[in-house]
Amino acid sequence: MSAPLTALPASTLSFLAPYLPPPPSSISSSSSTSVFVTLTYASSLDSRIAAGQGQRTALSGPESKSMTHYLRAHHAAILVGGTTVRVDDPALNCRYPVAVPAPHRGFLGFGGGEDPEATKAAEKANMAAQSPRPVILDPNFGCGLTPSSRVMQVAQNGEGKAPWILVSAKRASAFTDSEQACVATLEAAGAEIIPVPDLLGSEADADDEHDAWNASWEAVLTVFRHRGIPSVMVEGGARVITSMLCAAVHDPERGLVTSPVCAVVLTVAPVYLGKDGVEVAPARAVDRLMSVRWTQLGRDAVLAALSDRFSV
Repeated sequence: MSAPLTALPASTLSFLAPYLPPPPSSISSSSSTSVFVTLTYASSLDSRIAAGQGQRTALSGPESKSMTHYLRAHHAAILVGGTTVRVDDPALNCRYPVAVPAPHRGFLGFGGGEDPEATKAAEKANMAAQSPRPVILDPNFGCGLTPSSRVMQVAQNGEGKAPWILVSAKRASAFTDSEQACVATLEAAGAEIIPVPDLLGSEADADDEHDAWNASWEAVLTVFRHRGIPSVMVEGGARVITSMLCAAVHDPERGLVTSPVCAVVLTVAPVYLGKDGVEVAPARAVDRLMSVRWTQLGRDAVLAALSDRFSV
């Protein structure tokens, strides 16, 4: 069972406010880049997000973990890669404490006291309502999701939403009988497998990988736009983060090729993970962050910034 999260102080909420997605009504729906994308993850001082390949590594302190869940409450979707699901088995819901309806009392409010069962039900309903839609970027359908995975269990327990799994359309067209059976099992449990054209799979050539990732992110953002998702929080893993930092997608509305990233919220833990750690290091320089601010949450430092395409 996950430990309860504590409410963030007003100063932290004020710090985060300029970096939250704007109201959906203020975001244009005419292009694939209209989705507000927040890139957020925890890193060591040497830019590592895990101690090694396939190793689950906790970096965030309790305060910055609460911040992560607060950010989840302000996004319509949360995206992670298939490797993250396979290694970390995340729940991908929002457990940030929110107000719940007043507890039920006895007839006309007299006697009977508070109704703990009604309060618990209200808290669960609020948790599901404020949780983002989990989206698993899994072009090759290798994340190993099952109905017993945490993200599936929290949805079935009414504490979150069921996941979407984005799979390469080319890969989906070649599913084996056993994979088709796996798809049927997952969808019966509430998940949705979405074949996506132009989604980068293992068939991409290394020389064309940058262009392939650009096409992939355009395709992913188009899925969100067509399904009414105005904002998405991208949490990892390393390949997802680095490819998004380097990506350039078309914005037909403004006639530009621009970054899909609108905001970055980076937690830096005061540890070094060493040379064997999983590094976040874009293939090329990225210098387009504006409105940069820092704050401290517990032992962690937090950077918040807007990209130059969204800075005010």
